[in-house]
Amino acid sequence: IIQLVPIVSQECHADDGTTCGTDSSQCGIASCGIDPFYHRGASAQAYKPGAPVKELICDPESDDSYFKPASWLFTRANRWKAPTVVFTINLMSCSTNENNQCCCVASQDHHVKLEVWQTRPNGLYSSVTPNLEEGICRATVPITNSKAVFTSLAPGSTGILGGMGPSSWDFMPYGAPVINMLLSGSNYHEPLLINIPIVFDNKLQPTNFFGPDFRGSAWTTRKSRTASYQIQSWNTDSEGQSIEIHLNVFMTATNSSTPLQNRLCRSKFFISPSSFFNAPIAVCAPFLLDFFEL
Repeated sequence: IIQLVPIVSQECHADDGTTCGTDSSQCGIASCGIDPFYHRGASAQAYKPGAPVKELICDPESDDSYFKPASWLFTRANRWKAPTVVFTINLMSCSTNENNQCCCVASQDHHVKLEVWQTRPNGLYSSVTPNLEEGICRATVPITNSKAVFTSLAPGSTGILGGMGPSSWDFMPYGAPVINMLLSGSNYHEPLLINIPIVFDNKLQPTNFFGPDFRGSAWTTRKSRTASYQIQSWNTDSEGQSIEIHLNVFMTATNSSTPLQNRLCRSKFFISPSSFFNAPIAVCAPFLLDFFEL
């Protein structure tokens, strides 16, 4: 569901005593607590490390698949072309001051790495097997002055097979189409997994996904207690062919971050439902790729 995060406009201070000011884009937006890495519906099952550095995720020139988004859990649409989506992301560093206020300011952490992956418009992920379909709808997006910009095609929806079925097969129940982001690589911020729903009507205006999410990634995880992102604006062009989304992403500052492997792989044994539906196969159970074409 696309929602704008409630904003509290008040003066607050960062831990070093500097004033963040009253700008509503900086102060009082998110909790500074560390939320479960896999919150309700979030999944990194199709994550594949080592994506090439680029600002184009799904290339409109090389992808001619049908666009299959779902607006409810029982069916997917089958459209001719997916619109282009352009993201502008502001990375914010959030910490709690002595008055227990959470203050978020533009991140100055140059070690943060942003990885983005999504389904093709038809709802199928590219292969998670090493050296196969490298860089297709996957990228490590460069960050400059706490800002990242990338372009892609609107993703399709996945169903019970999680977008990893053969020949783009998938079955209901479907979920909202999402763009996945992983922020990691820093000792000063906790690794953060975000799944941004991209649900819109025929005029490309944001709307809700109707009905509950019955996929495995939803019923094996808990609802998030904090806001990890805020959609600042959602704009469409005059011809209705592209969407521009401006996003604030809130990273939790820490003195010693949790190793990414520990966050991605919740269990040493890849047999529990929570591990299967949420943890990345390519990282936590690479031996499966010797037996299955994924």
